[in-house]
Amino acid sequence: MMTNDYRSLVLAAGEKYRLVPIDVSFTEALTEAIHESRDELIRSVSWYYPEYSMEDARRWLQARERERFEGRAYDFAITEALSGELVGGCGINRIQAKNRQGNLYYWVRTSQTNQGAATAAAAA
Repeated sequence: MMTNDYRSLVLAAGEKYRLVPIDVSFTEALTEAIHESRDELIRSVSWYYPEYSMEDARRWLQARERERFEGRAYDFAITEALSGELVGGCGINRIQAKNRQGNLYYWVRTSQTNQGAATAAAAA
């Protein structure tokens, strides 16, 4: 199980980005990023729907916090280093400690794609 030390962990992801443990403080920014990316999301993921709300985002973020506490996932916000703007998210989920396996994932909002955020996040 993780301690509260994880909440204060901030990782540099290259010079331009930071990885910050994601929590409910990102609810509004995440909702905005999801709606900005709606055209891409509707074609590529099953969970998106046009009425996706801040409450949906909050519930998802709370689930991320529970999974982190249980040691089943470690989720980060990808933010711009200077402005703190939410660029996307990344992490390791579906952790199987016994088998030493997990799933590395990333997502970048539409306006920030093809600028190296996912590559920098994965390398961090």
